[in-house]
Amino acid sequence: MKWGILGTGNITKKLRKAIEESTTGALVAIASRNIETAEKWINEYSNAQQKVRFYYISSYLFILILNIYFKIH
Repeated sequence: MKWGILGTGNITKKLRKAIEESTTGALVAIASRNIETAEKWINEYSNAQQKVRFYYISSYLFILILNIYFKIH
């Protein structure tokens, strides 16, 4: 299963580790409102075998995605 993470906060370290330890998961994308933070995250946590893509999203889009998620769940 392919995973993408919204944000680059501390919890993403735990999510990344859990995804890597799973037998079926693969982290393929990270989205952030801050390009510098996302690049730092990718440089620290991406590896040669698994290239993580970066997607920049605006603050408005980030909030919209969260609102949609919480309305569905």
